[in-house]
Amino acid sequence: MTTPAPPAFPPLKIRALREHLLLVTGGAGANTGIMVGRERVLLIDAKMTADTVHALAAILQAQTGKPVAAILLTHGDIDHIGGIDAWPEPFVLIAHESTRNDIIAQAGRISVQHLPDVTFTGKHQLDFEGTAVELIHIGPAHTGADTAVVFPGLRAAFVGDVLFFNREPLIHQHKGGSSSGLIAALDLLLTLEVDIYASGHSEPVGKAEVKQLRDTIAQRREAVRALAAAGLTWEEVKLRLAIQEVPPPPGRPRFPGLAEVIYQEFTAGKP
Repeated sequence: MTTPAPPAFPPLKIRALREHLLLVTGGAGANTGIMVGRERVLLIDAKMTADTVHALAAILQAQTGKPVAAILLTHGDIDHIGGIDAWPEPFVLIAHESTRNDIIAQAGRISVQHLPDVTFTGKHQLDFEGTAVELIHIGPAHTGADTAVVFPGLRAAFVGDVLFFNREPLIHQHKGGSSSGLIAALDLLLTLEVDIYASGHSEPVGKAEVKQLRDTIAQRREAVRALAAAGLTWEEVKLRLAIQEVPPPPGRPRFPGLAEVIYQEFTAGKP
């Protein structure tokens, strides 16, 4: 039997969003944020594999010569947390309480030994070498743990997977996500005094793009709600709304699309 070749990931790229505030794309795992302080470095999310972490750590060491002091998590999906144990310690891991619970619940398939050192429920504030950072729980949306990491003085926020622009939004119901929560999360993001929203899998955007995404999701939710209320089956809803289901890549799990999640919410009595 031929062993499938490991997936090829795009090369790591680092670019500045603001002075000392960087965005890392490429490698294995979701986009990662970096705040370069006077003496240390702060990360937002941890990449997915040890190989990518080692490569990124080498780049950071070469470019800054500074150790990672803290890692802040936006939620508990493997592409955001899988590389935690590969980062050189000591560092402080900070996450929402539900993210900690998700990491523990996934222990059978994601081996992360370094659990969050600091957890919170609503908001958590910290001063990173003179830069104010605020973690705000904005879920349930993509998951129940979704957290925005906000840099008020830089008018920028890292928001994990509540923003998707190159594919339709993904909601993990099994982790507490919901379509109504996603709309509420986007409404909350629009109240933040920031100009840049960096996400896990899309290019950074501004308020106009967030507002457009919010309205599109709300319109889709209302269309599915009306059809579900009229008693249509899911197959009938797909035909009525011309929904094309795309099968997952080989070896990857299937996640219901946005409209299917909405339909399940309404037909299960969870509006």
